[in-house]
Amino acid sequence: MPKTLPRRTTSPPEINKLIDLKRKLRETLASLGANEVLTYNFVHGKLLEKASQKPEDSYKLRNALSPDLQYYRQTLTPSLLDKIHSNIKAGHDKFALFEIGKSHNKIHSLTDGLPDELEMMALVFADRKVDKKSGSAYYSARRYLDELTDKFGLNLEYKPADEKMVYPVTAPFDLKRSSIATDKKTGTFIGIVGEYKSSVNKNFKLPTRTAGFEVGTKHILDAVSKKAISNYVPLA
Repeated sequence: MPKTLPRRTTSPPEINKLIDLKRKLRETLASLGANEVLTYNFVHGKLLEKASQKPEDSYKLRNALSPDLQYYRQTLTPSLLDKIHSNIKAGHDKFALFEIGKSHNKIHSLTDGLPDELEMMALVFADRKVDKKSGSAYYSARRYLDELTDKFGLNLEYKPADEKMVYPVTAPFDLKRSSIATDKKTGTFIGIVGEYKSSVNKNFKLPTRTAGFEVGTKHILDAVSKKAISNYVPLA
């Protein structure tokens, strides 16, 4: 058989916009002092209950590797909340943890008979010390989100969360002390930011000043893409 070299193009591969966005999100949050963590996609049913999520809304594994990893997580926030108390005990008084990953749940629709993969990003801010200068934890978490989205040219608008919004992503949050974030210019929904329910604080042994947000990375990508289109001005 003749010896032939395989043909391959010298053109650079097309940039994956979502992967590139995740890289920039990581770099930005790290520059703001937040610490990235990687947690399991599979969680215990008790973790879901502690975060006020219903285990029946999660996909359950028939052949789980461990009894502690039976359910696929619905959102990222419960996994982050589970890491707060251990870090407080280790002597870290004030810090922020974030994670970028995927989640599934039965509430959202199916695509081709398979559950949708939700691209999410979550951050939790915790501060054990409380003094007169300490403001609401809500604004500390919101500051991270504002700084983050500002790097991408987005200007967020915050509206009070509706108490009728019963979804896995809103379940851990106290909706009276939370708000829904949307991009002001394009109207794109971004996510939720706020403080957590008193029952969630008690279950995870969280400090008084604890708050966070969970947003869709694809939502941020959509807002950035729409903004890029809306800002285009043809040459004279």
